[in-house]
Amino acid sequence: MLEDGSIGYWGSEGACGRIADSLHDFFEFVIRCPYWQDYLREEAYQDRERLGEFAKENYERLRESFQENGVSLPETQQKLADFLGIEKNADVVDILMRFYSCTKREPRFIQTYTEDDGSSFSGTGSLFDR
Repeated sequence: MLEDGSIGYWGSEGACGRIADSLHDFFEFVIRCPYWQDYLREEAYQDRERLGEFAKENYERLRESFQENGVSLPETQQKLADFLGIEKNADVVDILMRFYSCTKREPRFIQTYTEDDGSSFSGTGSLFDR
């Protein structure tokens, strides 16, 4: 959790940025959009209809993958949502637009790291910049 109450992400290979404005938003996002890194295609966020289709395609691909492994993604999501008291029926496009806005707002969550040779590198502070 960052100073302003938002949730930051710090991954390997220098990926870093704000992922949600609250812990509730974070859990709602990862329950509705598992494998959330598959949703980091910025051009999909330029139009709500396009984003809806993009989200549907991602979800169907993931649902089929789970099904091949004998697991029901919708049931698993519902169990998690129930356990955390999160309404699973929220519009996924609204959730994704909140995520996108959060990743782009200022100030950005930026990390700087130093290599063994003394060189320093800083991220951009947006998870969409890969």
